[in-house]
Amino acid sequence: MTLRACLAAAALAGAVVPPAHAASSAAHWDAAEQRTALRSGLMAPDPRGFDGAAPLGAPGLRQGIAGLAPRLGVPAISVPQATPTVASFDRALVAQLGLLDVARSVQAQAARAGLRPPARFGTEVVARQLGLRENHPAADDRLERFPSDPVTRAQAAWSLARVVRFGGWEVDYARSLLSGFSLPSYSPAQRQALSIALSRSATRTCGAARATDVLLARRRPGARRL
Repeated sequence: MTLRACLAAAALAGAVVPPAHAASSAAHWDAAEQRTALRSGLMAPDPRGFDGAAPLGAPGLRQGIAGLAPRLGVPAISVPQATPTVASFDRALVAQLGLLDVARSVQAQAARAGLRPPARFGTEVVARQLGLRENHPAADDRLERFPSDPVTRAQAAWSLARVVRFGGWEVDYARSLLSGFSLPSYSPAQRQALSIALSRSATRTCGAARATDVLLARRRPGARRL
C-alpha cells in the first residue's frame, strides 16, 4: 500500500456516515443515556438540571464507579482526585471493567510494530470496542473533545449508560477479540502513515476511531491486509 493510500485509509476507515441531521446540543445530544444514568443512580442531577455540557468532575467519576462496582460484582477502583479528562475517564472505566491488562497488551503490540502510539491508545481501543465512546457524525463534529479535555457529564452519561445496558457478554467478547490483537511487520512508509494517523487522534476532527479502525480491521474475518 502506498503512503497516500494508507493515509487515506487511516482517514476514512470504518467511516459509515449517517444521514445528515440537525446539529445536536452539547448538553443534550444523548438525552436517553442521561436519563438512564440518573435512574441507575450512577449520576446525580445538577442543580441547574442535568447540564450535560459541564465537566463531570472527580466526585461525579467516583459516584459512577461506585455505582458500577456492585453491578459488575467487583470492588470499586480508586479514583484520582484530579478532574477526569476524556482519556482518564476511559482508563477508569476500562480498569473498572477489568480490562486494563488487555489495554496494555494492545498498547505494547502497537509500540512493537513501531507505530509510536500515544499513552492512551490501548485504553481508547478497548473503550471504543465496548462502545463506550460515541463517534459523532459530521454535523456534530464540534461535540468531539480532545483527549486532554475534561470529560463532560453528557459524555460520561453515554459511557455509563452503555455499561448499564450490557447484556453480559460484551466484556468477555472484548477480552477475547483484543487479547489476540497483533500487527504485521510494516514497511517504513506504512509505519509513517499509521503513526501520523495515531498522532492525529489527539485532535477532535480526526479521532482515534479512524486510526484504530485501520489497525483493528485486519483482525476481523475477511478483512484485507494493509
